[in-house]
Amino acid sequence: MRVKIILINITLVIVGLSAGLFLSEILLRILQPNSVFGAADQLPWMDEAVRTKRFMIDPDLGFRPVTGGQFYNEYGTRVNDYSLNKRPGVARLLFIGDSITSRGMIIEGLKKLYGEDKFEYWNGGVESFNTAQEIQFYNKYNYNIRPDHVILTFCLNDFTATPVVFFDQKGQLIVYAPRMSGARINYFLFKKSRLYRFCLGCFIVFKNGERTIDNTIAQEVRDDLGALKEELDRARVALTVLIAPALSAYEDWSSADKEAKATVEKILKERKIRYFDLSLALPGAVEEKINMRSRPEDQVHPGAEMGRYLAGYLYRNNLLEE
Repeated sequence: MRVKIILINITLVIVGLSAGLFLSEILLRILQPNSVFGAADQLPWMDEAVRTKRFMIDPDLGFRPVTGGQFYNEYGTRVNDYSLNKRPGVARLLFIGDSITSRGMIIEGLKKLYGEDKFEYWNGGVESFNTAQEIQFYNKYNYNIRPDHVILTFCLNDFTATPVVFFDQKGQLIVYAPRMSGARINYFLFKKSRLYRFCLGCFIVFKNGERTIDNTIAQEVRDDLGALKEELDRARVALTVLIAPALSAYEDWSSADKEAKATVEKILKERKIRYFDLSLALPGAVEEKINMRSRPEDQVHPGAEMGRYLAGYLYRNNLLEE
């Protein structure tokens, strides 16, 4: 009889837990149907980009630009007037990165300072790409232009995993950039369960009392940058990384941004990769009252004036004169 009572109690507990989980899932679906609860960054602009055939779903990259079209050529760089055939005595610069690179403010500043007699400026930046995507995109497309110098801009939010891309029940494209390594995520549950996302978000946000960098992603970034450096060294192609800062005084940075900067600097030093810390230009920009941001609320993307200022900083510190 005692064993029977114990089994009944265990069954009731299991049923109660299952019912609780089911009700929690239903409640989250009603109250927060599209939330990721801090477990990822959603990219809502991607749905429109795919509909207008500017971007497409890619099984390896999650998404990528449509190449050979109006915006990106067949080599995965923004359309330009350069010939694929190299000009004697002219160094081919390839800029890779996310939206900071794609929008080209720093590149335009460098072009005005260095001119185009000795350099070509190929823009391979892609909106919302992380470091792993940028390097995979280079290996799949960009390398075909045979650059002499690859300049990668590292954004402080680049410590994200390869995005999860899927269509929801309404046929809308959903793109999430997880804040945890893909090796630690069940993608099926991530796509289907709001409760799973909620639990992931709680784990990430409250793991150490605040949002921090996932160590597995940091190791992936370390491995990816190291592999790129080795590949370019073999091809005798220079590599430089620009660490893009948050566009505010350092003391106003979030703890996550400070951690990201310290982490990527450590990685670059370990991998012996040449880099420029653009946050060192911020005090001068503040003193000279430079309009740093493209929009007042945007702490990530430099406006045209700040792009020229950062280009001037790189020019004075011999970016293209190793």
